[in-house]
Amino acid sequence: MNTLHFKVGLFAAASLLLAGVFLVYLLHARGFFEDTVHLQLAAATADGVAPGVPVVFSGIE
Repeated sequence: MNTLHFKVGLFAAASLLLAGVFLVYLLHARGFFEDTVHLQLAAATADGVAPGVPVVFSGIE
């Protein structure tokens, strides 16, 4: 019975490790660990600009 408990524990630990690695991968792919700066634009007219739309300013998006 100890062998079965060991196998189940090993499977559970490997599953948790794999889920953790997958979560870190998804967060990295979404840019969660990157530094970001939020800017606010105030302009009389801005064609094509809407809330949430990426804007390129001086070559930086």
